[in-house]
Amino acid sequence: ISKVLYVPSLNCNLISVSQLIDDTNCVVQFTNSLCVMQDCTLRMLIGVGEQRNGLYYFRGIHREKVFKVEEVSMFDFWHKQMGHPSLQIT
Repeated sequence: ISKVLYVPSLNCNLISVSQLIDDTNCVVQFTNSLCVMQDCTLRMLIGVGEQRNGLYYFRGIHREKVFKVEEVSMFDFWHKQMGHPSLQIT
């Protein structure tokens, strides 16, 4: 987010929803108890806020790696797919 204001006396961060939407590619949905921010391109959850006393307080999102992608040559790919032993054995 650009054009932010730093206020040292505040003990929390305030977010302008209109500026967030203007500066990022996300959607923000509100219910009477929750505020959900989601990236429109990746469809990933950015944050969830719980409503307390008229304000939405956001929790941290814990992201874990669920897969690993690595580049493999087509020869190595098909060699393994066909059940052939590794080249070091042959």
